Amino acid sequence: MRAMKRIVAVLVIFGITFAILLLATQARRRAAATRRYDRAVAAYMMADVTEARQRFLDVARDFEGLSVAALAELKVAFMAYDDGAVVDAKAQFEQFLQRHPEPVVHTPESPRRDYFGNLRIVATYFLGRIAEDRGAPEAARAWYERTLEEVDRNPGNIIIASTRDRLRLLADASEMK
Repeated sequence: MRAMKRIVAVLVIFGITFAILLLATQARRRAAATRRYDRAVAAYMMADVTEARQRFLDVARDFEGLSVAALAELKVAFMAYDDGAVVDAKAQFEQFLQRHPEPVVHTPESPRRDYFGNLRIVATYFLGRIAEDRGAPEAARAWYERTLEEVDRNPGNIIIASTRDRLRLLADASEMK
């Protein structure tokens, strides 16, 4: 009986040790991803778009499964949109939605992050903007409505507020015709 108690005690200690090591490894991985993401942002802020794009792609590839990797994917798509490469941006936002069929909630390590919440709404919002920019108001409206369907119920979210504004503008433009 005493031997069984010792075995159980050893197994419990082993289990606790394993759990602590696993948590520590995950924390180190998240910290490394955040550092590399921050370097990509720094490159972008220094107007080194090529370097920033590559760094964001590296974060997305090397830290798959972490929300910061998904955010890095969106940054690459947004950079294409920002550069006027609309066809490329559209394809990247659509691929993001295909790769992430479930909500990807980004909760930053610190409050200085540029976005937090359901990342799918960023992709659907920008697909709406692309459709609107291309003169396709019905497609834009459909993407904006999808954005609101994806909403994470955070009324202070800038994407949600902007989506509602875009829908109002589209409705106003439709009424004026």
